[in-house]
Formats: sequence, structure tokens, C-alpha cells
Amino acid sequence: MKQNTVNQKPGLEFSKLVQNIITGTKSWSVKVTADLMSMTVDKLRSRIRLDDNRVPFSPEEIRSLIAAMPDVRIVDYFLEDSPFIAAKRYDPNVELEENIHQFTAKFSIEAAEVYKVVQESLLDRKIDHQEKILILKEIQDAERELASLKNLLDPTENK
Repeated sequence: MKQNTVNQKPGLEFSKLVQNIITGTKSWSVKVTADLMSMTVDKLRSRIRLDDNRVPFSPEEIRSLIAAMPDVRIVDYFLEDSPFIAAKRYDPNVELEENIHQFTAKFSIEAAEVYKVVQESLLDRKIDHQEKILILKEIQDAERELASLKNLLDPTENK
């Protein structure tokens, strides 16, 4: 997990992340997110403020946030310095074979993205810092899809 600096209040980095996700995408708004979390807009705004009046998210609110706004960056924030990766759950309303097909297709796409990014990065016969970050992001996305497929095929292994 990210370390707080001496002058940084606990939870500030997480609040910045959530604020960036909400304001940086067309999919989310403070109102929509607050409604999905069964929270008032003012209460959610107090959680994502970046000043000294910010109120940290409670564990229950974080759980509600993840359910309401299933953006993997939120889960990755908490898993960053751990040996764990976030895996998607399968859709119980879809037949097993269709879930397997979907997860396999997603993994194949992500693995192809890793290959593409590596090939493009090696055109000049070296990988710079920005290219390394992009490659690692693509690897993480592929790992997540593969872990999701593995969890679908053998859910007992993860218990």
C-alpha cells in the first residue's frame, strides 16, 4: 500500500484516486456514485475532498464504493504491495461455457496487448521507463484475466 508522507493525511492518496476516477470518466459522476452507494452527495464529496476537511472513507464505505463503482484501480490500490491480484467473478446468470469463453477471449486479447507493447517498445532495441510501465500494466491486465479464468475453472483452489 502507498506510504503516507509526514505531511500527508491518511487516505489522501486514495481520495485522489477515487476523485480522479469519478471526475475523469464519463461513466461516473459524484451523484451517480453516491446514489449507488446509498450515500448523500455531500457525504461522498466530503470523502473525496483534497483539503484538510476531508473525511476518510470507512471500510464499509470502501466496500460499498467497490460494489457501486467496480473500477479495478480501486482494488489494485489496496493490493499493490501484496502478492495478490484482483480477479473478476464470473456471472452466475450466464452458462459456465459462455463465462469460460468470455474469460478466455479477454485473456487472449490482453496477452496480445502485452506482445504488441513489447514489440513496439523494442523497435529501438531498448525499453525506456515509460515503456516499462506500460508493459507492466499490460502484464497485470493479462494476469487478472488469467486469474479470473482460473478461479472460474477451479473456485475451490482459492478458498
